[in-house]
Amino acid sequence: MKKGFTLIELLVIAAIIAILVSVSLPQVRKTLDNFQTEAFVKDIFYLSRYVQGTAAGESKVYCLNINKVNGEFWVILTKKKMSLRL
Repeated sequence: MKKGFTLIELLVIAAIIAILVSVSLPQVRKTLDNFQTEAFVKDIFYLSRYVQGTAAGESKVYCLNINKVNGEFWVILTKKKMSLRL
């Protein structure tokens, strides 16, 4: 008796693997999107905390701009004077 697999057995295994990959692919994409969103939010949070500390230390007003369409964010120093309202 020969040891090994027949061509039919290998094709069946390949088909099963292909089905499993096609079923799990949408979940993998969703997970990657969630990771990217989470990283984006963390970056914005830490940048906002940094800008807040810098603005308070320098008594200046900074503007944090967020473009969620392109996934970009940037900081601009404004020319306005900072005032405290209570």
